[in-house]
Amino acid sequence: MPGSFRDLVWRHDPTIHAPPRYRRACKYRAFVPDRLAGLEFTLDAAAAGAVSAAESAIASLNDQVHPALAPLARLLVRTE
Repeated sequence: MPGSFRDLVWRHDPTIHAPPRYRRACKYRAFVPDRLAGLEFTLDAAAAGAVSAAESAIASLNDQVHPALAPLARLLVRTE
């Protein structure tokens, strides 16, 4: 994925409770991806077929066991 690295300094916010080791300022390197808007994106035939098959499998699973997967769906949305 295209992007760039930036050297930043993390500073502790005293209003937020944190263990002692996180109360010190430290340097870190952050990766900042390029914006996705306007990015050209294409899939070859094999990848498009795999995506289509995955969508069908997910739809089938949802149709068969939807109520049982509701807790998992909430967890996945939060972690995404």
